[in-house]
Amino acid sequence: MEKEAGINLINTPVTLAPFAHSCNGGIKINTDSESSVGGLFAVGDISSAIEDANRMGGNSVGASLVYSGRAIMKSLQYKGKNLRKDSSEKESAGLINGKSNLYRSSDFSALREMMTIHADRVHDHCRIDFLQRCHQLGGNSVRSAITFASSSGSHLADIRKALTTQFLVPTVFQDVSASR
Repeated sequence: MEKEAGINLINTPVTLAPFAHSCNGGIKINTDSESSVGGLFAVGDISSAIEDANRMGGNSVGASLVYSGRAIMKSLQYKGKNLRKDSSEKESAGLINGKSNLYRSSDFSALREMMTIHADRVHDHCRIDFLQRCHQLGGNSVRSAITFASSSGSHLADIRKALTTQFLVPTVFQDVSASR
């Protein structure tokens, strides 16, 4: 792996993100690791969950290596293709062109918070419906989304941030199934 990707798993620390761990088994994939969203691939615990939702690291790395090669080969078919024909001005202005670091942006922090609240290990239909509704409504329909959130009984930490990041909510959660 060091020769191909420049990663030495023995000498280089690997940082694990708790959210990627806590939604184990939530994404359905085909034999090439591709989800129902074209160009979005999932490998390891996030797709197989053979270790269940209580384990981080260790076996997760091994599980990820099983389908990585297939995912890489299949993903090469998407090279140079624009998968997001509906990109918003906000995406075009900063998140897609590589000048902005998504992981340090306030949008990513808000998305992480929203996904932790609404798409963690216990995936109830109310939460998934809320995420899909935010994605469909977009930023211009704040009043409708707030009304929907209030009527659904969702406990929202910050509806404004959730709606600001609606374009990042992956439609793959239509296929979510809890790992427990």
